[in-house]
Amino acid sequence: MDEGREQILISAVHIGGILNILSKKLNVASAIMFLARILSLKNVTIAEVDRAIYQDALQFAISENLEPNDALAIVLMSKYDCEEILTFDFDFYGIRGIRTPLLEEEIKLFGAPYE
Repeated sequence: MDEGREQILISAVHIGGILNILSKKLNVASAIMFLARILSLKNVTIAEVDRAIYQDALQFAISENLEPNDALAIVLMSKYDCEEILTFDFDFYGIRGIRTPLLEEEIKLFGAPYE
């Protein structure tokens, strides 16, 4: 990510979630440093989320029985033509049109959690 070779997509909503976790689990300074770093990277696109995006995410969450923020990520990925997500969240595993390289590696090493 730091080298700028790949384009990174993250939503303002998901940044907020990361900042909350960093603040609570580590400290506020860590959250501030993370945000400053994200904002300094030219290869990071921060997707805005409006009512229409949330409505699409809600429909996707209902149809796929997904957590709403996961559905939001998928809707944004579709909007921005992004096909790969870096996550260890197995809710993304098997979603058509999305590659999950970290999950694939974890499955190779440890097996799928639902088997």
